[in-house]
Amino acid sequence: MTQTGFHALLGARVGLAATGAMSALLAARWLGQPAVSPPPQAVAENALRRLGLEPAGFPAPLRHATWTLAHAGFGATLGAVYGVIGGGRSRAGGAGYGIACWALNYGIALPFARIYPRPDRDNTLRAVDSALSHVVFGWALAAAWPPRDRGR
Repeated sequence: MTQTGFHALLGARVGLAATGAMSALLAARWLGQPAVSPPPQAVAENALRRLGLEPAGFPAPLRHATWTLAHAGFGATLGAVYGVIGGGRSRAGGAGYGIACWALNYGIALPFARIYPRPDRDNTLRAVDSALSHVVFGWALAAAWPPRDRGR
């Protein structure tokens, strides 16, 4: 395996763990505001609607498994990118990566695709929670990165 492939796989693994860390923050907000779905659920379900599917008609276990797996897959992908571009340098750098991922996705790509509202048009608490959870995601990516591969 190439060095790039190794770091992409390592990043995907660490990205899954970081997605778990950020999800704790998302879940806490959802418990306090259950009428407003967490961003990963809204994104996945809006994407399904764009494909002509209605997630509300899915059995609850399938509905929640669908968006949870989509979120995990996206987190693994962002982790793989982090690994390829030289991840693990510092926790502050990781947090910066996390907020950059949020800004590019939630501020530009998802609104452009009409899958999710811009942050200024979203529920305020959900938008803040989403941004903060991505800081946690990036920080966790850097914190979980194996020490021997930091700063390569």
